Amino acid sequence: MASHMIFRLFFTAALAAVLSLACAGPTRACTGVEVKTTDGTVIFARTMEVGLELKSNLLFFPRGQKFASDLGNGLTGKAWQNKYAIMGMNLMGTKHLLEGLNEKGLYVGGFFFPGFAKYMPLEAAKADQSLNPVDLGDWLLGNFPDVGQVKPGHDGHTGGRRAF
Repeated sequence: MASHMIFRLFFTAALAAVLSLACAGPTRACTGVEVKTTDGTVIFARTMEVGLELKSNLLFFPRGQKFASDLGNGLTGKAWQNKYAIMGMNLMGTKHLLEGLNEKGLYVGGFFFPGFAKYMPLEAAKADQSLNPVDLGDWLLGNFPDVGQVKPGHDGHTGGRRAF
């Protein structure tokens, strides 16, 4: 008798879960999952519930490629040459990586959090040190070997302090 009750409870919960998923509307978000193995290896996975066709392609940029951030309105922002080869997936056929990895193992992922992100306004006097948000992943992957070097206080080019 107890096994029959457990089965009914399990069946009801499973049916409720299936029906709630079937009736759910489109979701517009991203989720990241990180698992650290017993030997310290980090495995990363993600979801992309953006609700539209991303039209992604695999891009590869070898070392030494020149980049310049397009800030719009005829302004060019920070220019750099990548020290590390990078590859990943773009978004909507652009030349920018939405998700990528460099040859040293640094990973960058772009996540969609509508209503939770706000960009700083552009200061025209600092345009040459500014990045369009779509260029951040390319700049990080091309210039830094690991997360420790990305943190404030490190500069992938000079060993000096960065402005952010």
